[in-house]
Amino acid sequence: MKNNKFTNKIICADTLELLPQIEENSIDVVLTDPPYFLDKLDNNWDYEEVSNQNNQYTIKSLPAGMKFDREQGKRFYAWYLDISREIFRILKPGGFFFSFSSPRLYHRMASAIDDAGFEIRDVFIGFIRKIKPRRWVFHFIKKMNIGEKAKKKSRKN
Repeated sequence: MKNNKFTNKIICADTLELLPQIEENSIDVVLTDPPYFLDKLDNNWDYEEVSNQNNQYTIKSLPAGMKFDREQGKRFYAWYLDISREIFRILKPGGFFFSFSSPRLYHRMASAIDDAGFEIRDVFIGFIRKIKPRRWVFHFIKKMNIGEKAKKKSRKN
């Protein structure tokens, strides 16, 4: 009989400590939205720390989490490779692994999952249409060589 200590329970734990406790080939589906290791979004997700202006460097005009740092992607890859290896171990043959990602780090996530032994079969991309465009989009539209009517229509979409 399989160990049921994780069945039908919500468990808050460090993933790298929890996954080794789960029996090999015992899980049908894994669905996860991992932290993305973006600038100043640490494992504690401390809002005060993230919002602190003293922690925002490199490009001051960008909010925390929007700065580009290649080391963030490398740290995310190394961490997610360990996670993916454990998930590969606990999934039943033919099981599914779904993982969310930020667009900026998708390639690191996919590489870690692939390097852990999974076959990447499909990618689902979601678009959020309710978000208003950034100011630079309006600037771009303004500079386009199109009529005013077309510019107004572009701003509404």
